[in-house]
Amino acid sequence: MKTMGIKKINFGCGTTRIERWINVDKDLRHRLLLTRIPGFFHLLSLLRTVGLLLEDEYKAYKRSRFVPIRYGDVRKKLRFKDNSVDYIYNSHLLEHLFPDEGLHFLKECYRILKPGGLIRIVIPDLEGIARRYINGINNSGGSVESTEEFVQVFCQKFSRKVPRILRYYKVIRGHHWLYDRISLSNYLTEIGYSSVRVCEFRKGKCSDIDISDSKPNSLFMEAMKGAYENHESPHKTKAK
Repeated sequence: MKTMGIKKINFGCGTTRIERWINVDKDLRHRLLLTRIPGFFHLLSLLRTVGLLLEDEYKAYKRSRFVPIRYGDVRKKLRFKDNSVDYIYNSHLLEHLFPDEGLHFLKECYRILKPGGLIRIVIPDLEGIARRYINGINNSGGSVESTEEFVQVFCQKFSRKVPRILRYYKVIRGHHWLYDRISLSNYLTEIGYSSVRVCEFRKGKCSDIDISDSKPNSLFMEAMKGAYENHESPHKTKAK
């Protein structure tokens, strides 16, 4: 799990499990380590057929089927010691939490990060989605694609094939809140993070983002606990 004393945690990993990271998820679909059992991928194929598993998720399972995953509920206290983690990565997790849950999670990440530690957050870009919607209306009178994207990010409708009981028990969680670069930056700064900045797809100071970043039309933000000049940071040689 650790490489040269560097601890890296991928929260809400889903099917994007990163080698040499601690991959954490609560979702039953992702944390049941049945991928080595004969016939498991036949079950995944069935889930894909009934709408419980997307094609990209199916392929991701096959790619990372031997990478271990640890159970963790980010809405609760994170099971890591204070000042013990170098890198935290989370992609398309925050929007599935209610605002108070998201704030709690970001505070917990701050607690477990080492001074000089770094968090990278990847979420739907509310500003970008809104701009595409408005530009579509202004330039061409609107389009089905821009309208569906705008509505989908708020509603995130479930497939009608998803059993009602799974929706009821929140095995599958929709979007509960959305952020832009300003609102998320304010949250991070108020918690105590420093060096808050917007990054580009697969660019930044976080480790292994050439592997972990998979959704280019997202908002990418990084922040630190402490500052480079005040602490010995493991990220000095990682900057791109």
